[in-house]
Parts: sequence; structure tokens; C-alpha cells
Amino acid sequence: MNELELLRKGSSKNIYRADKESLVFKFTDNFSVFDVGRSPFPIPGKGEAICACAVQSYLIAESVGIPTCFIEQVSDTMVRIREATLITDRPLTATDENCLVPAEWIYRLHVEWERLSHIRSICSRPNGKPKTGSSPRRNSSIFAA
Repeated sequence: MNELELLRKGSSKNIYRADKESLVFKFTDNFSVFDVGRSPFPIPGKGEAICACAVQSYLIAESVGIPTCFIEQVSDTMVRIREATLITDRPLTATDENCLVPAEWIYRLHVEWERLSHIRSICSRPNGKPKTGSSPRRNSSIFAA
């Protein structure tokens, strides 16, 4: 692969031109919160973890017959993909080829603090049983995504 031309510097990944038909995504240890820009505090190893997740996601999709833009993993933090047209100004049609639909997946896992406090109070009791009337609501989850 030749010298990479930086096309876009993002808050958590940079995009480079690899050649006429492909791009390279370089995942960094940086992150943004609520899309307000790059945090000044990187998370060591985040780039490698995100790259591994991306590669695994591409491989899973391909294993069940879903075509992807993935070409190869270039390094621990970089993947090479086929460049595609991103259509944002109109619906896709049957004649569109080599296009992507813009989609962003955001995954957040947090503990609902009220439930966590309840669980901690149960775990700290000698018999592990809640006091009468202090159990969580039925059908409620202690985790919210």
C-alpha cells in the first residue's frame, strides 16, 4: 500500500485514501461524548478494540451472505474497505450499485442506579433477602441499553 492521503480526521477514526478504489479506516484511542468533539483524554487500546470489533462484524455479516465493503485488516488499528457511494439526498433505487445507507449504531449500557442500590442492599444482608415491600418493580430490568 502506498502513502495514505488523509481525507477526514474524526473524533475516533481517521479516513485515508489507499488507492483509486479503496479507503483505510484508522481507529484511534480517542473518543467523543455526545458528538461534541474529540476528548482530550484517550483510552489506551481503544483503537485496537474497535478495529477488532469492526473486523469481526464484517466477517459475521459475510458468513451469513451479507455483502460488505471489507477488504482486509491492515494493522491492529486499520482496515481497508472498498469505497462506495453514500446516498443521503434520495431513496435507494433498484438500479443503485455499490452504495451505502448511512446508519450509526450507538450502544450504551448503564446500570439504573435505583436498581443497583437495591441489589447492593440485598447482597449486603446476611440472608440475601430483601425487606418486605422493597423489591424492584415486576418486569423491570436492572440494565438499560
